Amino acid sequence: MNNKITIINRTDIQKPQIKIIARNDITDSISENTLENIRMHLLRRHSSFDINILPHEAKKYGVTLKELPSKLVTLSCSIKKPFVKNDYDYLYRSVRRLSCKIISTFFIIRLSYNIRYLTSYHQEEEIDTQLNKVFFERNAYSILRPERKVRFAYDYIVSMVEYDDEHTMYSAYDALINKKAVCEGCALLFYRFMAMFGIPCRIITGKGMSESHAWNIVKLGSFWYNIDVTWDLYKNSIQRGLGLYDYFLVGDDHFQDHIRVAYFESEDFKDQFPISKTDYR
Repeated sequence: MNNKITIINRTDIQKPQIKIIARNDITDSISENTLENIRMHLLRRHSSFDINILPHEAKKYGVTLKELPSKLVTLSCSIKKPFVKNDYDYLYRSVRRLSCKIISTFFIIRLSYNIRYLTSYHQEEEIDTQLNKVFFERNAYSILRPERKVRFAYDYIVSMVEYDDEHTMYSAYDALINKKAVCEGCALLFYRFMAMFGIPCRIITGKGMSESHAWNIVKLGSFWYNIDVTWDLYKNSIQRGLGLYDYFLVGDDHFQDHIRVAYFESEDFKDQFPISKTDYR
């Protein structure tokens, strides 16, 4: 019997994001059950749980035993339809530190996960409650045009959230409930707004003015557009009404002060998420 321990840190916001993995790409029912099981643990914010996997299933993922725990978590964040509620990018970025004890025998592999999350299950419930309240009080569901839905979320975050200069508040909970967050918290909250509206959205990481940064892209029509709510809300805190839409639905030609990490510049990513060169009109 072999015991192995692996520690995976997930605190760097520049880490590449997952790509879409369609459900029909996972043909083995055992694999689907394994990934769905992990996904449900993540959604419920379980800090410790065990996963049993057959050796022949483990081999199909094409990674070493040490890499397997992280690989399964990544896949479990992408097996459902993306851009809904707290799944996909949002769920993936909620896992901040992952450790796993691996017990491997000839017959079974047991993965004993220990996970630290960005938010608790209770905090996620508070986010749901507050978002529903905001949408109800502001009659957001009556908004019909997609670009107006995007603007609604943008305006709300710019007007309600303060940038966290101390760099201690990273979550959508911090942005929505505590009204203060760094760029990651703002991007996560914007993602949740788009999920409420059913508008495809991704979280992008890289550099902004040479500093680690996170922002969003959203899909309107056939193309995706850049959204950096953080930079506009930061300007808003200095002087309200000062060019608050400089980074709203911007094409790549006018977004060159943002540098994406390599994965988001890959041909594979660009094929799946074609970003407009020009601003949305």
